[in-house]
Amino acid sequence: MPVNLRYAQLLRADLSLADLRDTKLEQSVLSFANLQQADLSSAKLTQANLNGAQLKGAMLLDADLSSAEPAGRNPTGAVLRDANLRGASLSGGPARASGLSATQVCSAHWHGALLDPDMQAAAQTQCPQ
Repeated sequence: MPVNLRYAQLLRADLSLADLRDTKLEQSVLSFANLQQADLSSAKLTQANLNGAQLKGAMLLDADLSSAEPAGRNPTGAVLRDANLRGASLSGGPARASGLSATQVCSAHWHGALLDPDMQAAAQTQCPQ
């Protein structure tokens, strides 16, 4: 049974290496949380506040990040395959400088995500239509 953490206030929480698969985190506050290497596969993060969250190596397979604001920082190695990024803000700074690659974006459902101009151009060029 999925854990329900909707609307949770998890500011600066250390959730590194946590198993959060299928967790309901809609509209929760995860600002500056440590989510490094956490498994958030199929988690529901719609409208979650991930401002400053550390996502290095996080598993976000099939996660719903729609309208997440912004979608974290330091996403180096984060797996976004089949994640829903529609409306997610990935433009809170140069995405490439923060570690987000076009390959990561292409592996997700990125159409409708808010991307910075460089990442938008890279995605439109490199991602299969």
